[in-house]
Amino acid sequence: MILPDSPPPAPSDPTSTVAEQTRLGMEAHARGDLDTCIDHFHRALELAPDMAEAHNNLGVALHAAARYAEASRCFQDALAIVPDDAVTLHHLGLALQDEGRLEEAVACFRQAVELAPDFAAAHNDLGGALIRQGLAREGVASLERAIHIDPRCADAMANIGLACEDAGMFSEAFQATLRALQIAPGHAEAHTTLGMMLLRAGHYADGWREYEWRWQCRRFKRPAVHGPIWDGASLQGRTILLSAEQGIGDTVQFFRYGEILAAMGARVIGWCPRPLVPILSTCPGYTELVASDAPLPPFDVQASVMSVPGLVGTGLETIPARVPYLHADPERIEAWRRALAAGAGAERPFTIGVAWQGNRSVATYSSGRNRSYPPQALAPLAALPGVRFLSLQAGPDRERAPLPAGLPDFDPGMALESDPDAAFVDTAAAIMTCDLVISCDTSIAHLAGALGAPVWTALPLVADWRWLVDRDDSPWYPSMRLFRQRHLGDWAGMFESMAARLKEQIDAG
Repeated sequence: MILPDSPPPAPSDPTSTVAEQTRLGMEAHARGDLDTCIDHFHRALELAPDMAEAHNNLGVALHAAARYAEASRCFQDALAIVPDDAVTLHHLGLALQDEGRLEEAVACFRQAVELAPDFAAAHNDLGGALIRQGLAREGVASLERAIHIDPRCADAMANIGLACEDAGMFSEAFQATLRALQIAPGHAEAHTTLGMMLLRAGHYADGWREYEWRWQCRRFKRPAVHGPIWDGASLQGRTILLSAEQGIGDTVQFFRYGEILAAMGARVIGWCPRPLVPILSTCPGYTELVASDAPLPPFDVQASVMSVPGLVGTGLETIPARVPYLHADPERIEAWRRALAAGAGAERPFTIGVAWQGNRSVATYSSGRNRSYPPQALAPLAALPGVRFLSLQAGPDRERAPLPAGLPDFDPGMALESDPDAAFVDTAAAIMTCDLVISCDTSIAHLAGALGAPVWTALPLVADWRWLVDRDDSPWYPSMRLFRQRHLGDWAGMFESMAARLKEQIDAG
């Protein structure tokens, strides 16, 4: 009962209900405003902490914002309320996978398909995760199950293309990828995969164009630079910001294009992670280099380094391969020469700089795992008279990772990097004092190639697209020789071939 002199009740706040907060959050998500979306879903969860759907919605938004650990916790909270929800388990698996917790992700996907046997998306993601674990046969079976459930599951067809490519079945991979694009012409992952296939085959014009679809894939992040993107128009009198992307090796390989853009009349500003500024500052063509955590100077247009080759029409015959285009500091080179000479003994040894471990997190499917060779594989080279190794492999806290016992690992008594704020400045100097560098497909191979140093790159059976196929040279690096596995995982045979080749080279003087 309301007394006559009592104030009227306050009207309810329409934004205080769970349904309204959820609606507002979904609208924000649809327009790409993830921060606002997350705020609304947080409010909905505060109003209904026991509602599994509220936890789930927040988890999906956090996952979209690449806040994977927070997303995982939200999905786990939802499952604590409704334990056997296949959709939530699938979401949790995706978040765990993006966190790098692959085994836990597989367990979630398995549970999801057990609860919902006709859940095509969960079968697809289970298949992809199993292949990343190296379980190709079981993974492809899961992908085929997804297609059986939903013949128009383009994701599964695209994943079969990736799996076939990873197994070296290039024709089958090509056909599966084309089939995925027939089902879904705008499938960004399939277009990107097709681009890499074409680039590997040397079809650069079409390959670069298809590779631009990578920006629509979750696993590729466009550099966080705001401004007009260069479309290939005249650069005469204009300033272009050229930004690093993907891994360190990618940046080293493609930063050479600053000189090409400068020759087109541009004022070129390089934008890269702060530790790379010192070594990349030696690259010609740049007016200045700016660290990615520093304020940006004015510019007219921007481009990512790996988009430039397509924009300038790079083909196999027009790759800018003049080396060196990076340079080591002369004083550091001299310091490393003295260190190596101090342990040389009566006869000058043949010093091989070695790097054996790549970054597993940047590769698709098993190629990240397969590109690193076991350091014990160097044994045939170690058996050659006068050979010693210098580890160029960075370990914890950027210390020089030691080689296994029994290999002639020379300790120069110097840190691999002496400057905590710079990367590769000492490594570059060390490379220039070695007689040879032997590296897996990682940044050290690119650095040695950019310095014009002799480098042998050890490649798995199915190598990255940039190394092409059936070649023992690289048009990107004239001083590089490629050694390829003949059989999956056969590092021993490759390094025996290397040892035989090196013996011939040493004997020939």
